[in-house]
Amino acid sequence: MQAHDNVAEQEIAEENVSRYLGETVKLVRLEKAKDTPLGATVRNDNDRVVVSRVVKGGAAERSGLLSEGDELLEIN
Repeated sequence: MQAHDNVAEQEIAEENVSRYLGETVKLVRLEKAKDTPLGATVRNDNDRVVVSRVVKGGAAERSGLLSEGDELLEIN
């Protein structure tokens, strides 16, 4: 699986968020240099994409915005 350099650059359309009513949905944006890895790995979990690991010192950890177990709804 390949991660993209820009995560969540576009706003989530309201109709996409409405299906998650009652759950906490957080829109995050991570920016990093092209030669720097994101610092997170993901896994498929019953048709969901879930953060399986956040690498110490990586862009994801430094941002504090992603945690293990977070479900990714959109990736750009």
